[in-house]
Amino acid sequence: MGSQGIVNSVPTWTRRTYEQMIDQINNSRHVTLIRRMLATVAVVYRPMTLKELPALADVPGRVSNNDNALAEIVGLCGSFLTLRGRTIFFVHQSAKDFLFNQAHIKVFSSKVEDIDHTIFSRSLRVMQKTLRRDIYNIGVSGFSIDKVTPPNPDLLAAVRYSCIYWVSHLRDCHLNKDENDDLQAGGSVEAFLRESYLYWLEALSLLKSIPEGVSSMLELEKLLKVSFWPSNTGLTANVQPGRDKNIAFH
Repeated sequence: MGSQGIVNSVPTWTRRTYEQMIDQINNSRHVTLIRRMLATVAVVYRPMTLKELPALADVPGRVSNNDNALAEIVGLCGSFLTLRGRTIFFVHQSAKDFLFNQAHIKVFSSKVEDIDHTIFSRSLRVMQKTLRRDIYNIGVSGFSIDKVTPPNPDLLAAVRYSCIYWVSHLRDCHLNKDENDDLQAGGSVEAFLRESYLYWLEALSLLKSIPEGVSSMLELEKLLKVSFWPSNTGLTANVQPGRDKNIAFH
């Protein structure tokens, strides 16, 4: 059954509840923030934590470091979102489908691919701001990852999602676009790889997400080679994972 069928299978009173919730959101003094949160949570590949959400939804600084304040704002979306521990979920698949199929104009101020681009861009920004060499201060090379204990607070908690999924959102946001400045020479992807490539690899290792990282690199290579740098430009990317964070342009 398609998503539209799922929405249509929901009882009328449930649809009315969602519609009433949209009206409450649009009348809230936090309407802009709530819309950004709903749009972000609807588009991401897995449920987000309260630590991951602020950077990707552009939550104001006075709220972003306050889990209780974030939980209160999530609570304002009570007919759509719920908290389990510190992770944000949709209350039901029908709630997510309702946002996409019935209320996207009222909630999403942009097209889905534009939301993907925002998540991609903010992911790069927060990773460049956060990632650094030996972020856990282990101090020695060759230390078994199984013996690493994340510090408290965990500096990678806020960028976990971004480290794993930024390439996926880059791919999704460029599927229907003719302009692809992010992937051009001198674009945001080149800047990130030049400045933070090795730090990203280290973070993936600490997050025990190297397989996901390998998949991301293969996807990124495909984007660079096939889709967005035409052969007549004479540009090719030469990134050597694990050996060199530099990009050579030929």
